[in-house]
Amino acid sequence: MFLEFLITAGVSPVFAQGYGYLHRKFKLSYHPIDFKKNFIDKKRILGDGKTFEGSFCAILASIIFGTILKLPISLSFRIGLGAVLGDIFESFIKRRLGIERGKDWYPYDNIDYITGAIVVAEAWKYFNILEILTLIIVGGAISYLCGIFAKKIKIK
Repeated sequence: MFLEFLITAGVSPVFAQGYGYLHRKFKLSYHPIDFKKNFIDKKRILGDGKTFEGSFCAILASIIFGTILKLPISLSFRIGLGAVLGDIFESFIKRRLGIERGKDWYPYDNIDYITGAIVVAEAWKYFNILEILTLIIVGGAISYLCGIFAKKIKIK
């Protein structure tokens, strides 16, 4: 189940970014989760990169891949939701620190989705602490390498 969890969480940001790429390329509509509102510090709460459409695509992808990999639908949904919420939380913190959208913030950019999935899916019910740390390290490394590849082929 370790590999299934990692894959199901991992497809979430890929499909969310896929929607972002299609939005930019084909001028698709998008609706920011923060409704383009500012926080008390006068900075955007999240920014244009966190949309309802991308979040929906990410969660749906997790459900589809999780089901294909024989995970229960409810667990696949929680993994996808957690991945999205982890990414949203990390974006909120980045905005507060003044880190611009799209700028790298290592290692947090690479582990936000997996830590969110671990928390929301209650991974400690399925894995021991060493396995959870391995999920974070392996997931982060895969995310980092995928980011390099996405930049090389100009989709990020």
